[in-house]
Amino acid sequence: MILKSFQILIFLLSLQGALFAESLYKVDFSKAPDGNGKRWLKLSNFALQQDAKEMKGLRMKGGKLIVATDAGFLGGMTLRRDIPGAKRVEVVWGVNQFPQGANWDDGNKREAVMLVVVFGKEMLDSSSWLLPQIPYFMGAFLGEKEKPGVWRKGKYYVKGGSYTCSPCNPKPGAMVTTSLELPVNFKAQFRKTMPEVIGFGFEFDTRNTQSGAEVMIQSVEFFDE
Repeated sequence: MILKSFQILIFLLSLQGALFAESLYKVDFSKAPDGNGKRWLKLSNFALQQDAKEMKGLRMKGGKLIVATDAGFLGGMTLRRDIPGAKRVEVVWGVNQFPQGANWDDGNKREAVMLVVVFGKEMLDSSSWLLPQIPYFMGAFLGEKEKPGVWRKGKYYVKGGSYTCSPCNPKPGAMVTTSLELPVNFKAQFRKTMPEVIGFGFEFDTRNTQSGAEVMIQSVEFFDE
């Protein structure tokens, strides 16, 4: 009986970090009124990149940012912000339509949506003279066909970037929560201690696919545990 009580105590203590984790920074669209998505992104200090600058399928609806992209789209939205002490990121999102033909495990490294977290000030080469140096980063994406629990490399930024599908194959139209432990995964991927988070963003890439995509983003939040 004493052993069982001790085991229960250890279990409760193990949950304490998650239960009392402090939120360090959060972007939450759940209370935003329906309307122009670009306006709310601007209020949240996001900068639109590449094709996203001219996109029309960007709106707020039902407390979510809806991003609709055509086939052949490459763009994103980024936020430059230092988040000292961040150890975990959590994003609530979903996919209404996956881009047909996207599959990292078959070599077509495209996705409906990817969260990218950027770390530190050390600049690393892209392996291409066409692309600039950028800091370390990790990406988590919602994939339709990829295997779970696998970290992958892209064609460029092999030394400084790594990607995982989490969760894989979510049901279209369903909201899911992705939680990414930052220091542990950074150490495993890059064999060094994680620098501070200096920014994050979302990428949308439907190049080399046969359809567009539509995604929903409700919130992204960084925690100290």
